[in-house]
Amino acid sequence: MHFRKVLVAVDPAGEGQTQIFERALSLAAEKGGRLMIFGCLKPSTAAELDDRVGTMDGLDSSSSLSARDRFQGTVLDRSRAWLESLALTARQQDREVEVVVEVGKAGPEICQAAAHWKADVIVLGLTRRGKFADRLLGSVTHHVVHHAPCSVLMVHSGKTA
Repeated sequence: MHFRKVLVAVDPAGEGQTQIFERALSLAAEKGGRLMIFGCLKPSTAAELDDRVGTMDGLDSSSSLSARDRFQGTVLDRSRAWLESLALTARQQDREVEVVVEVGKAGPEICQAAAHWKADVIVLGLTRRGKFADRLLGSVTHHVVHHAPCSVLMVHSGKTA
């Protein structure tokens, strides 16, 4: 099967992401194949850490908010840099690559990006938290499989959580 537009969703904070990226790259290997490397950060990640920093430093709420915004910017910059390093690998293999980093709920963000970009397939990793944890916490994989506007390829990286 030939996919011209492959969206690979990687977790900038996760393990086993290189294998997921390599699988997506191989799908877009034919001439003219395009790749979108998509990362999504939870908004609470940066906010929770900054609130702790602000509390520990004794900052007022305005200073704490400013520190949180700076920290979130740093997290986004680091994530984007990592995704750009993956993009460089793809570009060295003559692939057309786009890098997107969003902050929000990963499942809906991935589906929205795939629909907007008109992706042929979404490639993402399969997590193994267990049925109870997935029901309680929600599952990016479950959301994408049930709401994706295109085909979905799940890559098992061999890691379990």
